[in-house]
Amino acid sequence: MFYPVDFLRRLWLMGLREQKKNDTRQLISDIATGMFMERGFEQVTIAEIAEVAKVSKMTVINYFPRKEDLYLDRDQLHIELLSAVITERSPGTPILGALREFLLSQVDDQENFSGTAPWLPAFFKVIEDSPALQARVREQAEAQAEALTKVIAAELDLPALDPAPRVLAQIFTATNTMVFRAGLEATRSGLTQEQAQQSQRRLINRLFDLYAGEMAILGSNKAPETRPLGVGESPAPLCATPDERP
Repeated sequence: MFYPVDFLRRLWLMGLREQKKNDTRQLISDIATGMFMERGFEQVTIAEIAEVAKVSKMTVINYFPRKEDLYLDRDQLHIELLSAVITERSPGTPILGALREFLLSQVDDQENFSGTAPWLPAFFKVIEDSPALQARVREQAEAQAEALTKVIAAELDLPALDPAPRVLAQIFTATNTMVFRAGLEATRSGLTQEQAQQSQRRLINRLFDLYAGEMAILGSNKAPETRPLGVGESPAPLCATPDERP
């Protein structure tokens, strides 16, 4: 297919502009992160970040409308990564099984989700010292669970009101948090890399062994069969005892 030279040039210029925007955004975030880690989150102003980055204060705000996101700027990447764990898993692999494999690989490679990356203790200390950052972490976790709920519902072809996708999404986010924090504490306690990895593997396997029973059906590729409700009949609660179930 033939494209006019002017059209190709416009595409090239658009690519350059987009790359420049990404580079500027990353530069601002990197500078802000360094300043926050050196002085603390609340002690650094947007104006100071703009001055060091050699951009206007409004430029910083345009890229990061919330100050907290200068430090916590990887949330969307995390959502995309976890979504790929679900959508790109091998045929026949349960969703929770895919998460187990992913977390074990993160531990083996000492990646961010394992909590054992050497730079994480200093990075996370800034969050622990800042109520604003802690609140933003909670907001991002809720947004992550909501996004994963939609991905899982689409992947399993379940209706929006089915509880299974939301339950699985909450397990996803809660498990990530537990594994990350355990890895962080293992690193802080002075364990060697090998000891920390062994501890993480035991935790991950223990958690997923706990999920293996009734939760396994929620992570399969087939939704559990349910009988139609009778006239005036309400669905059973998720935590109903055997005697309470219809």
